[in-house]
Amino acid sequence: MKKNESLGYIIYIAMLAVAVVVGFVVIRPDFQSDYAKDLTMHPAAITVLSIVVGVILTALFLEIGHVIGAKIGKYKIDSVIVLGAGFKTKKSGKKRMTFSGFDGLSGETVIVPKDVHKSDPRHYTWFSNLFLLLEVIICVVLIVYGAQGSKQFWLKIAGEVVLTIDIMVLVYNIFPAPLDSKNDGYLFRILNTKANREAYNYMLKASNDIANGREPEELPIYDEVTDFTASVNDVALYNRLQKRDFEGAVEVLDKTISSKKKVSAVVYQTALFQKMAIYVITKSEDEAREFYLAMSLEDKKHMAALNTAQAVRAYILVNAILEGSESETAAGLERANGRIHKLPADKKEIEKELLVDAMKLIHEKHPDWDFSDLSAWNQVFGEPEEPEEEAPAEEPQEQPENESEKTPEE
Repeated sequence: MKKNESLGYIIYIAMLAVAVVVGFVVIRPDFQSDYAKDLTMHPAAITVLSIVVGVILTALFLEIGHVIGAKIGKYKIDSVIVLGAGFKTKKSGKKRMTFSGFDGLSGETVIVPKDVHKSDPRHYTWFSNLFLLLEVIICVVLIVYGAQGSKQFWLKIAGEVVLTIDIMVLVYNIFPAPLDSKNDGYLFRILNTKANREAYNYMLKASNDIANGREPEELPIYDEVTDFTASVNDVALYNRLQKRDFEGAVEVLDKTISSKKKVSAVVYQTALFQKMAIYVITKSEDEAREFYLAMSLEDKKHMAALNTAQAVRAYILVNAILEGSESETAAGLERANGRIHKLPADKKEIEKELLVDAMKLIHEKHPDWDFSDLSAWNQVFGEPEEPEEEAPAEEPQEQPENESEKTPEE
């Protein structure tokens, strides 16, 4: 799903506000309670430990709900990541432990439909929130029980802390719009029609095929693009990019660019940056420069912010090929690996290949530019070889000028 960073920031602020209010209005008064005086551990220490435990428990409850919902909805589980650790299914079908990034607030469960027409992703979104509500009930029980006496009073503090974390995550997860990380509320809203569910299933299956090196099935390409259908169109886009069918890729991108008013700024700009990079590679410098000059100042600023792998690729190509700026190209290359690392698996390898193509074009255009201190560059062109140090020449011994200068031993 495409992300909306501005809405994400608003929700983060709301979550922080909830935490501050609960901390000062509910938890802080517990510190002055008569029961708190009899605790063997300081209430502040209990609070800190409860935050750690609460984050882990809430992340686990969320992903357990995803897994159970996916099973009920007739999906296979490809991977489950909780706070960066979990398991992934290998090409052989076996599971392996892994440490990985994730597209979610605290984790991610990647699913694959068993049948694109019958698998129902709504269970996946329902059960995650049901399990968060289950955690709410457990916390309320702990709070009520802990308030009964000094021996168990620590449970009241712990329950209040964990409940706060749980509610914060629940609010984020049920928000009915795409945020900066994957949330179920948006999916729940758009998956009410059978057509959208099938399109979503096709997208999941194609993403899994690409990630495992298989040829994905051809998906329908939507002419009227929204943030959701843009994700479906992305499958066809990256399939064409992988084959270096740049003309076909531009056809897909133009559908998003022409739907500017119907998609978020992030979706529109990502398509624009993809097209910019393709133009630098496939068009004449004059045509590519004309396209770049036609971009709005706001779009150019977002490209220069280098927040996505697509922006980085477009930025280094524009600055190297059109502008001839070595320093700005270096600034873009410095961010390349980090931005690619954040991509989902089905896009990551293709973006790596496209970045390599871009760097080779830059090297061909400017063979004298030195980026040897940048890891992305060295991964393609290798570490520069250090010159071997020559052994110091031996000083010639002075030879006696005549026989009279020879030593007795001689």
